[in-house]
Order: sequence, then C-alpha cells, then structure tokens
Amino acid sequence: MFDIITFGSAAQDIIVKPKHLTMLEYTKENLGKEVCFPIGGKIDIEHMDFYSGGGGTNTTATFALQGFKTAFCGTIGKDASGQEVLDELKKLKVNTSLVKKTDKKITNHSIVISSGNQDKTILVYRGAAELMGKKDIPWGKLKTRWIYLAPLSGLLC
Repeated sequence: MFDIITFGSAAQDIIVKPKHLTMLEYTKENLGKEVCFPIGGKIDIEHMDFYSGGGGTNTTATFALQGFKTAFCGTIGKDASGQEVLDELKKLKVNTSLVKKTDKKITNHSIVISSGNQDKTILVYRGAAELMGKKDIPWGKLKTRWIYLAPLSGLLC
C-alpha cells in the first residue's frame, strides 16, 4: 500500500547557459524580451546540467523526500534518458513498477536556456508521456491512500 501514487509526465531536463546571449527588449508595445540566436550558427555553452523533470516525477520526488511511500505511474521511452529518470526515482525510493516503457516515442525532453539571472526560455519535446491513456493504467495495482494527477490530456479524456 502506497501513501501516494503520482500520475504525470517524466522528462529529461537539459539546462544550458550560453557564453553570450543576445536579448532584445521591446519597450513601446510592452512586449518584453526575446532571445536571439544566429540561424546556422554554433552557440558556445558556458555551463550545462542534466536533471530529471516533468510534472509527475517532480511531484513524486517531492512526496518521497517528505517521507511518503510513493509510486510513479507514467510512460517513458526505451532510451537512456528514460533510464536515467528511473534511476533517479529509485535513488529516492520511489516505486517505479507502474511505469510503462515504449519504443514509439522517446522520453520527454526540455532544453532550458538560462540567461544567468531568473529569465529562461524552455524548448519542450512532449514525447512518450503523451502516449499514456486510461488503457495503460494497471488499475488492479493501484493500492494507495492518495492519488495525484499531474496534467495529462490522455488521462483526463
């Protein structure tokens, strides 16, 4: 019996900080700032980190760190990024027996472009997590006190 089973996405987040970042700021129309990169250019990266992410895995990790007995239910790709996400969850003692692996799409990815302060731009690939639907949930194995549903269009329909 689990305290909480979390449903949602799992992702590999890649955080990059370019050495030089050009930002345009629009003041007349109050449109804010934009990041600019030259088309066809190579952008030097000053710093890069890899983390697991995603609404479902981030939430279940938070519950696990608070001492709850947790499980994660979601879909990942059969790829290195998906395995890294599973390994991180297992280190936190999150049960991953409800995770489905697929070869139809790779694991979700986000590339976070950091400007060095609090501003960031995120490029998102919504991969394997989009494939999860009601039919993929092992209903008979859901022995839990609480369920947390991170936004997933396939589960809400």
